[in-house]
Amino acid sequence: MESTVLESSGVRREIEFSLTKVEYDAHFSKTLREAQKEAQLKGFRKGMVPLNLVKQLYGKQLEAEAMEEAAQESFRGYAEQVQPRIVGIPAVTELRRTDDGGLYVKIGYEIYPEFELGQYKGLQAQRIFHTVTGEEVDTELDNLRERLATLEPAESADDDDHVVTVDIQKLADGLPVIGETSRDIRIFLKHENVNPELRRLLRGTRVGDAIRVDLPTGDGGQTNIPYEVTVKEVNRAVLPDADNTLAMKVLDDTTATIDQLREQITLSIKHEYDSQYSRIFRDSVVAALVNSHDFDVPHTMTHMVLDSFVEDLKQRDKKKELPAGFDRKKFESEMHPTAERTAKWMLIREQIIEAEGITVEEADYEDLAEFEAKRMGIQYDIVLRYLKSLDTTQERIVAEKVMVLLEDYADAQEIEDIVLKQQEEAKATPNGEDGVGQQQEGAEADSDEGSTIKL
Repeated sequence: MESTVLESSGVRREIEFSLTKVEYDAHFSKTLREAQKEAQLKGFRKGMVPLNLVKQLYGKQLEAEAMEEAAQESFRGYAEQVQPRIVGIPAVTELRRTDDGGLYVKIGYEIYPEFELGQYKGLQAQRIFHTVTGEEVDTELDNLRERLATLEPAESADDDDHVVTVDIQKLADGLPVIGETSRDIRIFLKHENVNPELRRLLRGTRVGDAIRVDLPTGDGGQTNIPYEVTVKEVNRAVLPDADNTLAMKVLDDTTATIDQLREQITLSIKHEYDSQYSRIFRDSVVAALVNSHDFDVPHTMTHMVLDSFVEDLKQRDKKKELPAGFDRKKFESEMHPTAERTAKWMLIREQIIEAEGITVEEADYEDLAEFEAKRMGIQYDIVLRYLKSLDTTQERIVAEKVMVLLEDYADAQEIEDIVLKQQEEAKATPNGEDGVGQQQEGAEADSDEGSTIKL
């Protein structure tokens, strides 16, 4: 048997096998004998049907099976000898008998790319941080007071400190649309997300009043649809005072003070920003690493990542189904660049794991179990056993270790989010006629080179 490996791209390979007539006939004879063992024909016991009759009855089918088996066995022999790092499942692209009675096989497959791991220490990236202001704390405290407000019956919604409960009926040509009624909707007039026109019309209303209003709907809210809004209940919202009593209730501590509550709110806001900016920082480090490596990504890996994206969409649905009318082809086309970069990052990460000798220890499982137990409010031992039973836990731990490593190695440039926003706005401002704007823009570009974050 002769074989020739063809390189169609950096990771794509094709291999040709040419079997002689003697080599192929051996495969066919083997297939014929295996078929004879199972053949059943009237007048013969099972397994005793003559080979010439088996060949006569099932010849075409058996030849196709013999050709396929010959192709697979040829590739297995090659893979065992050369041991290429194959991605996915090899595919037979051409299979035919030759004029001299032999067999010609062509099989396509992909291999893991061979590349040299580049510099992954000292990657430059911006680490954004946020300073919580007193105004932000006041706003969150007000939101908290609104959530804990008590409602007192009122004759009319005299001001925005009122909650109006309504039924909203969709109209068409001035008539109610059957089945298009939303009932018992509570509207706190003070909330900023309330439609301004609806808020204006509800001010001063009483129980039983009905108003008509056009409300935006559809993508971008560009289409207005008429509705009839009927007032069913009017209450005045009485907010608790921002004092120690409120702190005791919220923190469930009889010794808590309003200052302690404000401190807790500050920490909560800071945590939200830290989580958001940590993801941005990690993304920028990974992007820098991916951009610094140039190699072909196997299509098989990219499609595996795309499949995982689709599966994630399913998991977000209660019924574990894709959204109605989901266009998978369009989705995969749009997400292909992201999937390719993700696959590339996975390959780079694999080399970093090997270079750094990253492994998973018992303490890693214990730390993760402690974190998840606290987050979910479940007993530690139960969480630990569950995490150890999952095949994905080890990969999760290793992936986190890689990211922590890259963060520690990174050359982080600290910048406050408000400063970054000002820099981005300055870049977007047209240059002044006196050239001052141009000089300023150039200076900012030098100090913020490579930034792609838009706030």
